Amino acid sequence: MGNPLDRKSLLKTLNLSRFTAFDFETTGLDPYNDRIIEIAAIRFEDGEITDRYVELINPERPISRMITEI
Repeated sequence: MGNPLDRKSLLKTLNLSRFTAFDFETTGLDPYNDRIIEIAAIRFEDGEITDRYVELINPERPISRMITEI
């Protein structure tokens, strides 16, 4: 097996010198009935974090115990 690539080498190999990763948290998995409660984005340039964004969103309904325990 070949040598594993470190993060910077992998991103260079994939030609991903700049990209943004997004993360969404929701009240559940049903796209018709559940709501987004948090959005996060992290900007990477040359393998380093250069910016971040996090926003909490009021779902306008109770959040289940199962979700709050995650």
